[in-house]
Amino acid sequence: MKTIPLQRLTSFYKIGIAFLIAFSVAQAFADEKSKPELSAYKEIGFTLGTPAVGNLVFGYWSANEDFPWIIRVSGMDYGNTRGIEGDFGWAFSREGRFKQYVALNVSSGNIRASDSTETIKFTGAGPVYGFNLYGFALQAGLNFGSSNIYYDDGAISTGSVYIVFQIGYTYIW
Repeated sequence: MKTIPLQRLTSFYKIGIAFLIAFSVAQAFADEKSKPELSAYKEIGFTLGTPAVGNLVFGYWSANEDFPWIIRVSGMDYGNTRGIEGDFGWAFSREGRFKQYVALNVSSGNIRASDSTETIKFTGAGPVYGFNLYGFALQAGLNFGSSNIYYDDGAISTGSVYIVFQIGYTYIW
């Protein structure tokens, strides 16, 4: 079996990397007319996570080229379990089927299992990161505010930071 000398292989990688850098620079300085125009998107879907375990999601991704903002609202009311969450942020990647954003999340919820009197109540705000890949949606972040767990025996456990998380499917058109 014939082997390729390491020096020749290293040269091949250097040429490939130089080509990728040159291509990226050429794309960055391309004429403004060749850039695709941003378009606005609407979003609807269903996720599992905060604020209400199962959530309907509605969103709007703006077409603003200077600051492509996003606004999303999610939540549900099941009687014992209810919550609402809102996101306002910046969509920093919107090309193709992979979309990403960072946002300020504001949420409030009340979760209680039907066979228990233990209740979790939370209210707060904080940063989140989210993405959508071919409809698969994921969002995670930290909120600062109050989260209280009320136990059956009357004891209360409190905290000032809690995790917000959603995973599910959202359709963007």
